[in-house]
Amino acid sequence: MDFKMFEGSLVKLRAVRDEDFEIIENWYEDTYFLRNVDTAIALPKNNDEIKSMYDPDDDIIELMMCPLENDSPVGFISIYNIEWNNRSGTIAIGIGCESDRHLGYGTDALKLMMKYAFNELNLDRLDLEVVEYNHAAHMLYEKLGFKFGGRRREAVLRDGKRFDILIFDILRSEWTKG
Repeated sequence: MDFKMFEGSLVKLRAVRDEDFEIIENWYEDTYFLRNVDTAIALPKNNDEIKSMYDPDDDIIELMMCPLENDSPVGFISIYNIEWNNRSGTIAIGIGCESDRHLGYGTDALKLMMKYAFNELNLDRLDLEVVEYNHAAHMLYEKLGFKFGGRRREAVLRDGKRFDILIFDILRSEWTKG
């Protein structure tokens, strides 16, 4: 039996620590991060604002993503909007610095979080949202078995242009345990 629930081939997932907030604050200075992790107004956040985002809640699980070789976070992954009665939740992921993107960390973290969601939390369904211009993300989600479920048309306004939000989901029965 695999007892490394939060350790993959490239990353480990761990709880948020006080010393992480300075690193996370730097992520909120990066335009790419701001425009892909959220559809809210791209606005830098200070340490106190970031800490409040990570306040404990019964319907959210927030974990930091760190390379196996150290404990310095390169991103976050979370399951939020958990509806325990419906056994469903929404997954979100973000890689903070450009130099840490496209290295496989996100793929590894998503596999770990899906395994955790289906095996440990006993969820039956995960969904996520992504802005249509984030092509690398939709390709990753489809590669991991997520299905395109619909779109919220022209839901995001960026630089005077409208973009759809794409909705993907995966059921436990569709998930491959690999």
